[in-house]
Amino acid sequence: MIPFRGGHPRTYVGGIPSSALGNFQTFDDDWRDDLRVAADGFHLDVNELTAGALTDLHLGFVSFVLAGEWRTPPVFRDFTPAAATVDDRIDTQRRRLGPDI
Repeated sequence: MIPFRGGHPRTYVGGIPSSALGNFQTFDDDWRDDLRVAADGFHLDVNELTAGALTDLHLGFVSFVLAGEWRTPPVFRDFTPAAATVDDRIDTQRRRLGPDI
């Protein structure tokens, strides 16, 4: 997971098949929807894990900054179950595909 401007987490998925591409800038709608459903399932699976004394696990991230100010202490924020989103646009970390649409 890589934070981007604004402190919102972003995850990049590697190994995307060419059949997932709708065109040179966007994903196929069906593939994108399948990925979103899989991400929701992954979040729920992690939240249901137990390991010995660990019985209340949550997938999320730590927020260190709010409104440009450091939080003391940082705050853990859970991902909202069944609320994953997948952008239509194909993104890369180098942003060579032009501006966001």
